[in-house]
Amino acid sequence: GIPFHRNTAYDTVLQDALATVLSTHGHKLGDIVKRKMIEGEYLLDRYQGRHYVRAKNACRRLETEFESALAEADVLVTPTLPTVALELGEWSADGYGENVPLAINTRPINLVKLPAVTLPAGTHDGLPVGLQCIGSAMEDVSTLAIARTFERALETTS
Repeated sequence: GIPFHRNTAYDTVLQDALATVLSTHGHKLGDIVKRKMIEGEYLLDRYQGRHYVRAKNACRRLETEFESALAEADVLVTPTLPTVALELGEWSADGYGENVPLAINTRPINLVKLPAVTLPAGTHDGLPVGLQCIGSAMEDVSTLAIARTFERALETTS
């Protein structure tokens, strides 16, 4: 599909390379990726991009919320998952091979393209708990440094 909005000029050489890779190695993509590409193309065609534009607008609002929160802090610290880790065999995938409710704390970070790292933060009832550090845009190095500080502190308390 053709994106409706970009902040920079399109790189035609990169697009040609991507098209070549997809046409010669597309069979190597996983089923989930292929399904999402087909569904995305269908939605763009069927609804003339309305859903895409609504989603991009929602992402922009989300970006604004994160920017506002990160103006007050070096990083945001959240649980990685909304629960402790699941027992082996307890996880079941949805139709996409994912379990979306488990990604509720991580998916928004991917959508707004912020650096984030997760690290072990101990256990609860014998199951691991994860801690996520989210940094400002383009602050990958400082986000990792702060996460390392948390990691060292957690190591000394366990």
